[in-house]
Amino acid sequence: MRNQIDRSLQYLYFLRFSLFLWLFPLLFAALDSGCLGFSTRTLTRGIFVPEWWSGYACVAFYLISKAFVALLCARIIVINGVDRFSAQRPEWLSRLLADPDAQGEGKAIVISLLPALATFAYLLV
Repeated sequence: MRNQIDRSLQYLYFLRFSLFLWLFPLLFAALDSGCLGFSTRTLTRGIFVPEWWSGYACVAFYLISKAFVALLCARIIVINGVDRFSAQRPEWLSRLLADPDAQGEGKAIVISLLPALATFAYLLV
């Protein structure tokens, strides 16, 4: 069990850029809302308040494409992590992102889109 936790923490470190890509829009929305004690509305209102429907489509495209780029980078890191870092990947991460039978692929896509959907929900509200 201890070994599995150590490997999970190690791979979370390897996935830090993908995690940042996934969580950046949520952080940006939190900064826009002012719930962190300070507000950046003068900077973020150009993104979070589109004037026309095409602005919403552009933001949605950005959020979805960013989620898939992060997922692609995470899959590359997990698949090649054993060779590149000489570190065994954790079993749960292997099932989620590196399964050759593609059983975890649908879950990975849904999980990668959750921050984008939450940010888009904030945008609509």
